[in-house]
Amino acid sequence: MLVANKMAGKRIWLDTSLNLDIPGGNGLCSALENGQISRVSCSSRLAVICQKDAQFVRTLEDFRDKLEAITYIQNMTSFQPQTLPCPLGMTAFDDVIVWFKDGRPIDDLKDDDSTSFGPKNGQLPNSLELDLSILKRIGETSPVYLKPPMLQGEYWCEIWRKAPFRRIPSNKIYIKFTDVITLRGVIFTEPISYTDAAIFNRMGQKVGVPAAMEMRLSIMNKNITNYLRGILPIIRDVITSIKSVSADEGQSEFVTYISTSTGDLPPHMRGNVADLYLSAFFEALVLNEDVIRTEWNLTLPLIRAVSVSMTDLCPEKTLVDPKTNFSATFPSTPVNTQTYSRDYCNNAYSGNAYCKGNLQTGAYWDSWTISQSCLLLNVSAPVPGSALNGPTNGRVTNTSADGASTKLPNVITVPDSAMLDPDS
Repeated sequence: MLVANKMAGKRIWLDTSLNLDIPGGNGLCSALENGQISRVSCSSRLAVICQKDAQFVRTLEDFRDKLEAITYIQNMTSFQPQTLPCPLGMTAFDDVIVWFKDGRPIDDLKDDDSTSFGPKNGQLPNSLELDLSILKRIGETSPVYLKPPMLQGEYWCEIWRKAPFRRIPSNKIYIKFTDVITLRGVIFTEPISYTDAAIFNRMGQKVGVPAAMEMRLSIMNKNITNYLRGILPIIRDVITSIKSVSADEGQSEFVTYISTSTGDLPPHMRGNVADLYLSAFFEALVLNEDVIRTEWNLTLPLIRAVSVSMTDLCPEKTLVDPKTNFSATFPSTPVNTQTYSRDYCNNAYSGNAYCKGNLQTGAYWDSWTISQSCLLLNVSAPVPGSALNGPTNGRVTNTSADGASTKLPNVITVPDSAMLDPDS
């Protein structure tokens, strides 16, 4: 339910879905009067709105309780998702529970909605089954196939109470699939059409530049997936989806899901897989730069136009302290965790660094200090502050187009004709 902007002498209220039909144009609809929803006669009614003289009291947001700031993380696998119970209690017969995913309301499940996890058996009204129908019910119309890894994200439920009208939100739950390696990225372009941005952000429909981005990324990922499977048979699939578009800033955020056949990959292996993908990803960008610049309306150099990072850990990386000019290599580290370097000499580690960020925005190295230069620490030695040890020889840590080589031209180059059929 939304309330239109204030107008002189009139108010327009969107239907709460509880209104009765208006036979002969002389029925009832809901209107806000003095902070309460009351039933008043309406002379006319459209599909979802009633117009009625009313006194403006406050906006709808005033009727929504404050969302809890804490987000709880719940681990599961994409091939065996669980049911989410709404922790809120229904106290009135006309209470309505509304579920949200990543800020978008999830429509009620229709009888003909198909899922990939079988039929429902007595689903409770206050629970949410994690299945592919959710993606359709939030308006996801991605040209890539809708797949289980895309169910990962932030969920919460709300009770919508009618009299007086209130929206009571639960705490947020972030569903994290342990068999999926998630990367978040940003593409900086020229300002995007307001119409294209609004159609996507409000309706989930991808047109114009956002559609061209997702189509090109889908084709690139098909080639990269085949390449990764040749090295690591545990790779099942790689998909990328555009998540949000900012028209003025020309900024498009995307998420890439690298799905594996195991739910317990050690952190250093997750970092290895991510680095292999990023190396191939930026290789593809460089090899198809001319076409991509036109399709995506890029003006910045690739090194600045595209940025990608993992969401749950910072991959192993060699950092340079700008104050001392010393460098040190830091192991793969979970987000919001401090770690010591692999470099060790003079009975001390070279430095320490902090993996900062969150699952929604991505992880990145921050606040590193390096006080001395040492040889690389033996990888079998324990690293204080981090349990993430293991062989990392040959790791590639590029997360931008800078330094991308030309070692995979036959694997990654995408012919223009492939743009016509992403499934070929």
